[in-house]
Amino acid sequence: MERPTVSEIAEDLHKAGIPPRLTADQSRLLIKVLQVVATGCPVSPARLKEIASVLHMPFEEPNLFLRQMSEFDEAGNIVGFLGLSQKKHSHRFQINRHILSTWCAWDTLFLPFLLKQTAKVESFCPTTKSKICLALSPYGVEGYEPANTVLSMVLPSPRTEGIKSVEEIWMILCHYVFFFSSTEAVVEWFKGKEYDPTILSVEEGFQLGRQTFAEVQRYA
Repeated sequence: MERPTVSEIAEDLHKAGIPPRLTADQSRLLIKVLQVVATGCPVSPARLKEIASVLHMPFEEPNLFLRQMSEFDEAGNIVGFLGLSQKKHSHRFQINRHILSTWCAWDTLFLPFLLKQTAKVESFCPTTKSKICLALSPYGVEGYEPANTVLSMVLPSPRTEGIKSVEEIWMILCHYVFFFSSTEAVVEWFKGKEYDPTILSVEEGFQLGRQTFAEVQRYA
């Protein structure tokens, strides 16, 4: 089977509800919440209500909308959002001196674009356990080691009702999207698993993020 193009993968992600279809106000809210999470500060219900008020949005609307993409702490504060997390996940993400993490490898490639900031990333190949380091800007990939690093991407099935929770995103996407030290390492790790991955270069992964979140980023 011919490998899908970056544009085709972006379209498949949209069909799966990644990201969900958003209004202009929802896109602005998404960016504002993401910016606060990037500072390392949890977003409390009171802070969320304040942000919604500034954007002239009813509080009930963002509360329902954001729940689909939010990771919460025990107090009900948002500590993870749209792939960026203040909790510990597999991919270390340093932005503006804040040490955070991401839910999957691909998150590290589109977050600098959405946040309009540079980032440094540390991850590990699931097969070889070797460290993978990347430097990213809002405009592209500045560098990475090892030189043969690639990204595994899987294509979730279309969902007419969209994705309902962070846990669902983890299950259908994040558990399979990693940086690998080589193409051979991807093939080895996916043996016997339910998904057949599409293997992308790091640069293609960045372009996929730009295309997938282009409409959202207009409001950043």
